[in-house]
Amino acid sequence: MIRCTGFLLLFDQSDDAAIRGLAGVVEMKRELLSIRRWILALTLVMFSSLGWASVNINTADAKTIAKELDGVGDAMASVIIKEREKAPFTSIEDVDKRVKGWGKKTSEKNKDKIKFAEK
Repeated sequence: MIRCTGFLLLFDQSDDAAIRGLAGVVEMKRELLSIRRWILALTLVMFSSLGWASVNINTADAKTIAKELDGVGDAMASVIIKEREKAPFTSIEDVDKRVKGWGKKTSEKNKDKIKFAEK
C-alpha cells in the first residue's frame, strides 16, 4: 500500500511490483506509438507518390497533358504537342519560352510533375 506522509511516499513490497507493471505498460504504449508513427510515415510516402503523377512532356498525348498538368487545357496541350514535334523540350524554362500562354505561374505549379526524357 502507498501511504503519503507529507512529501514522503512510503511503499511496501506489493507496490514495487505494481510500479514495475505500470512502467511496462508505459513502455508498451511508447512502442505502440512508435509503430503507429512508422505506419503513418509509410502511408504518407505511398500516397504522396500517387498524388504526384509525372508526365513526360515529350511523349504524353494531349489528353494526358491537359489532365495531369495544372493550368493546362486542351488548347495549350495541342500547342505543346506541335512545339515538341519541332524539337523535344529539355527543361521547364524551354517550355516557358516555346509555349505561348505557359508563363512562370504554370511553370511553378508543374515543375515537379514534368519529365523531359526524349522519345
